[in-house]
Amino acid sequence: MINVDLPLNVSRYHFLITMEYFIDQEKYFYLIILHINAAICIGATVWVAIGSMIIACLQHTCGMFRISSYRIKDAININSRQNITLENKILMIEGTICAVDIYRQAIKLNKHLMSKLEIMFFCLIVCFVTSLTLNLYQIVSFENNIEKLILPFLYVSVSILYMFLANLMGQIITDHNNHVFTTA
Repeated sequence: MINVDLPLNVSRYHFLITMEYFIDQEKYFYLIILHINAAICIGATVWVAIGSMIIACLQHTCGMFRISSYRIKDAININSRQNITLENKILMIEGTICAVDIYRQAIKLNKHLMSKLEIMFFCLIVCFVTSLTLNLYQIVSFENNIEKLILPFLYVSVSILYMFLANLMGQIITDHNNHVFTTA
């Protein structure tokens, strides 16, 4: 029998995500909806958890850069006082050594994180750009059906927001790194 979509006077179920189930879809409609919603909730939770962990690691790196710049500023302030003694010079040198060590650890942590996440970020960027392009094409070529326009518009909005936040985190790390050099 040919599967043709003819206008019938019968209510039909409409799934946002098309999947093939090898069961009676009308009989187990609510279980299928439960399965789809559970998959979406688990996926969203994992997505938010991974993003939160990456942001926490990057914030830790930014904190290390701030501590390093504070230590450099403190070491320079010891030297700028009027009484320049051997003890003050030793304190300045020790403070500078500690600041440089913290800076090196922050750079090492940042390189380690980037080496582990580089391939994942590349794949993520390729997927997001492809999804963004296809959804923008779908928005441009819609046929006056607002219901079919909502989901691609939502995907485009989330993709742009996610890319913006990822670039913002990179810019924050760059700013904290530059703050170390402007302090010195």
